[in-house]
Amino acid sequence: MKKFSIICLTALIVLCIFAGCGGQTYQSVLDEYTVKFQEASSQLVKEFKSEGSEITDTAKLSKLYKQKINLLNDLLAEGTQKMAEIKTSNNDNESTYKDWVQKLTNIYYTEANKITNEYILILNSTLNA
Repeated sequence: MKKFSIICLTALIVLCIFAGCGGQTYQSVLDEYTVKFQEASSQLVKEFKSEGSEITDTAKLSKLYKQKINLLNDLLAEGTQKMAEIKTSNNDNESTYKDWVQKLTNIYYTEANKITNEYILILNSTLNA
């Protein structure tokens, strides 16, 4: 009975290793990066409001906006890279990978729009001052 238990446990461990047990999935990466995008965009909007409200030069305001958006771009690149690693590990087809990257990109756009909206508000008030 002891040998049988050891054989079953060994088989389970091997199965987990080759089946990706405990590894990341597309869904877990999407969930992780959804939180990262939300937290980052919230902080970046606060920073942009604070820093941008002091700027009267539209070129400098635009530069600040690009800096903040680029931080979200970096997160998108990281998340996309993780999904590419999953694709390779699972030997998934391109359409599966693209579907998940599109979901991640949609979250990115939702969060990036929060910064863009703040940029437009500050830009309009600068132009109307």
